Amino acid sequence: MVGKSALPVIASIAVVAASLESFEPGRKVVPGAYIVEYEDGHNVNSIAAAMGAHLDHVRVHFDFETFKGVSIQVNESEAMGTTARTLFASSGAVKNMWPVYAYDRPSFNATEVVPSGRSTRAEDTFSPHVMMQVDQLRARGFDGKGVKLAVLDSGVDYTHPALGGCFGPGCRVSFGYDLVGNDFNGGNKPQPGSDPKDCGSHGTHVSGIITAEANEAGFTGVAPGVTFGMYKVFGCKGGTNTDVLMAAAARAAADGAQIISCSVGGAHGWSDDGFSNFLSKLATEKNITSSVAASNDGEYGAFYSSGSSNAAAVNSIASVDLTETPNTGGTPSGFSSWGPTMEMNFKPQFAGPGRDIVSTLPNNKYGRASGTSMSAPMVAGVMALLNQAMGPLSPERMRQILAANAKPVQFSSGSKTFDALAPAAQQGAGLVQALNALNSKTLVSPPSLSFNDTEHINSNMQVSVTNTGNETVEYQVLVRPAVSVYVLASNSPYPSRSPNDQTPASGSLNATVTKFNLTAGQTQILHVSADPPASVDAKRLALWSGFLSFRRGSDSSVVSIPYQGLAGSLRNTTTLLPDGASVAHRNDKNRQPVPANTEFVLPKPGTSTSNADIPLIVANLTLGTTSLTAEIADAASGSAVADLPDVPYRMVTRGAGFGVRWDGKLANGSYAGAGTYKVRVKALRIFGDAANGNDWDVSDTVPIKISYKQ
Repeated sequence: MVGKSALPVIASIAVVAASLESFEPGRKVVPGAYIVEYEDGHNVNSIAAAMGAHLDHVRVHFDFETFKGVSIQVNESEAMGTTARTLFASSGAVKNMWPVYAYDRPSFNATEVVPSGRSTRAEDTFSPHVMMQVDQLRARGFDGKGVKLAVLDSGVDYTHPALGGCFGPGCRVSFGYDLVGNDFNGGNKPQPGSDPKDCGSHGTHVSGIITAEANEAGFTGVAPGVTFGMYKVFGCKGGTNTDVLMAAAARAAADGAQIISCSVGGAHGWSDDGFSNFLSKLATEKNITSSVAASNDGEYGAFYSSGSSNAAAVNSIASVDLTETPNTGGTPSGFSSWGPTMEMNFKPQFAGPGRDIVSTLPNNKYGRASGTSMSAPMVAGVMALLNQAMGPLSPERMRQILAANAKPVQFSSGSKTFDALAPAAQQGAGLVQALNALNSKTLVSPPSLSFNDTEHINSNMQVSVTNTGNETVEYQVLVRPAVSVYVLASNSPYPSRSPNDQTPASGSLNATVTKFNLTAGQTQILHVSADPPASVDAKRLALWSGFLSFRRGSDSSVVSIPYQGLAGSLRNTTTLLPDGASVAHRNDKNRQPVPANTEFVLPKPGTSTSNADIPLIVANLTLGTTSLTAEIADAASGSAVADLPDVPYRMVTRGAGFGVRWDGKLANGSYAGAGTYKVRVKALRIFGDAANGNDWDVSDTVPIKISYKQ
């Protein structure tokens, strides 16, 4: 914050205000709800003692080897972000703390298909399988047997003949749990149970993609021999929450899952997300590989990745259209969300088929549906096949193998396919190729390169290439640029909708060697630098990318890793315009800005604000911010009066999705007196220095008048 400390009491704890309202597609903050991870030696009693009367109730207990903690609900009348940080800091009981997000139910519109009557085929000709080379692994006898795979979704109709007809040991759906109950809608109390039966359709469709046996619709799952489990995280209607998803993943880990597939997401952009961080922890500490949908917000362009798949060790899965799709076959699906993260971390990782996918539906039916909800289980199935074929692979090795052997695909505008590769921020490493991954005799690390923006460019990165074959081989280094696109729209400070404007310029890569020989088992270290494209409009932030490839001389096979960079400076790019902050009526769903001097009669201090017409402070961000503050200023003099409670707000995404309800309370616990005020909103630019006032954008709202009911 300009002129004040922008650091939270506990630097590692990111919280969002209890009074926060979020309108992001896909997920919203649950007011007053937080996930708390204990420090060693502490438990729920420590939390209760620290919170005292501020604690309303415990939402979910996490008593797993992988995570010890609780999610809590504080009194909604309390502005608890600052209070919670202070109380927990003094108690020493808390290691980490995150807000609880509410995730919308995945959009699911399946078109029922009439079964062909064919229950078996001599060979696997199912288009998604052929695209990923699954048919060739299946022809070699691999079906996922011996691999334990768990799905977090709406449940599964295990009575479907293609899904085995039963639930429990010995059944096709052999393990799992219902964490919420049928009546759960995301806002009420879960009623857990032992039966993960689907009362929607989404989870049943996802399940068939992975594990369906031969059926009358003429397909099988990618890995029908896998030991399959379902963890139900949605009721019959409504959404779910971060703490439910974390509890499901923890239970799946405790039950021995080696792979977790999750088709839940929502645009966020930042890497710090409680659920995603937990999946990343499962990868690094428990060797559990994840396959998480990249989300379906592709129309919003770059820098709009899904929070649930953004953590470092989580695999974010993009979607590619089926080969037979008119005009766009074999190219990234238009709905598939773009990366990178706001910090320029690499997302997505790779892609699977996700448009018009045929799978199982409840009540013995079959249907065709689209989304990264479909591509994520496709890739999870491939992971199971490779685990069976190659022995248990660590999450790191799985990512390396899949990325290096993926097939980079061409770019499409939606109506035209170009003779150029799609940006890495759209497709990741490309379409996974199961047989190439199995047969590859070259290992490349890391699985991707991000050179950051021009101001913070990583000038010297290392890539290791290992010959895992049994003969000496010559390698040739190749660089294949992808389409470069502008992040910001022409003559606008806002990100462009997809398809983004293209620029013919591309960054150039420089490697220390262009050819080298490796004996069996030998490793070559390459030092790689990059030069951003010069002939671009850097103020529009040109996202450049491509593929660093290595051709193996003995068989001409090629492995690749994607790279990316940004021409321009994120720190010098406005994230909040001078008119980006406004005041709306709290109950106005359209958040229409009020005119100057609108009067709000607020509830009596300390009383309930439910359904009251109080101000909603809205910030329309052009890009995301790690720190957003709001303070009350005297309308006449412009001098600051006090902060709003719970500032700073952390990890806010772009768009008009951020709103703070204000009932007159200030950060010090007192209430602003009746009068006329402006709200001054400040946003720290990406990569900005909180101590440098020039790195903050500032916007004052119009004056508003407040008074209180007597």
